[in-house]
Amino acid sequence: MIRVVIVDDYDMVRRSLKWLFYRTDDIEVVAVGTNGHEALTLCQTYLPDVLIMDVEMPALNGLSATKRIRAQFATMPIILLSNFAEEIKTDDIFLAGANARLIKEGSGEEILQTIRDLVRLSNG
Repeated sequence: MIRVVIVDDYDMVRRSLKWLFYRTDDIEVVAVGTNGHEALTLCQTYLPDVLIMDVEMPALNGLSATKRIRAQFATMPIILLSNFAEEIKTDDIFLAGANARLIKEGSGEEILQTIRDLVRLSNG
């Protein structure tokens, strides 16, 4: 079972992702949060296989949180979610330490496949 933490400041995004993963046989949501500070705490507490986190959040945004989380969890796959409208450079996302960037308007299948591919790569 792939253990996932979801962090996004929008309740609808969190609920939608939880529903998407609930319908799978291999992905389990172990915790949800609303900002980067919570993301760090949840990763320390639950040691997920994958972190899925929004780029733009209050208190601590996804890029800054990714840098902090990456310092503690060198191999944990981190997927950052963004809107098409956000002017976040892909280079900045990867320099922060994320493994992938997905657009929120993308398909559920794309999210599922990215998670599975990243976990497979991290497990060698």
